[in-house]
Amino acid sequence: MVGSWALEFGSCRADNPIRTGAGGVRTFMKKVTVIDTNLVSLWYYPDAKIVHHQIKGFLSGQPFRDFLTAGSEMMRKHGGEKWLSDDRACPVVRPEDIDWGDAVWFPQLAASGWKYWAIVPPAKMVGQAVIKELTTKYAKQGVTSQWFTDPYDAMTWLQRQGTSAAA
Repeated sequence: MVGSWALEFGSCRADNPIRTGAGGVRTFMKKVTVIDTNLVSLWYYPDAKIVHHQIKGFLSGQPFRDFLTAGSEMMRKHGGEKWLSDDRACPVVRPEDIDWGDAVWFPQLAASGWKYWAIVPPAKMVGQAVIKELTTKYAKQGVTSQWFTDPYDAMTWLQRQGTSAAA
């Protein structure tokens, strides 16, 4: 149990399309649903070792911390180094949540080997400003990030990082 959410490791599905390659060719990757609520979904792709979240509305406090902690635990446990953030529906992150992330979440995730961050930014400018500040901070600690308008493109980029195809 992470917070009030049960980890659903038994929900692997092989029917989750991820676009890869030129021309929008779709392939399928196994996807583990870790959290799925009305405010946030968190998935883990074991074959690619990618953590992926989608924020669906305003999320703060303990639920925000629980989903980030669950994602970092998946990355640490499975040796992942890639995270996809789909924050299009996230209006803003509260300052106290950013402070917690800086003090607790980021150091743990960085220590576990986080290297690549694909971001589908919030629609609102205030949320984009927060993410831009975080990418600058995290880059100084060795995290390479890239912004996208489409989560499929973000996933494609992540899949290529750390491989010869990334060059």
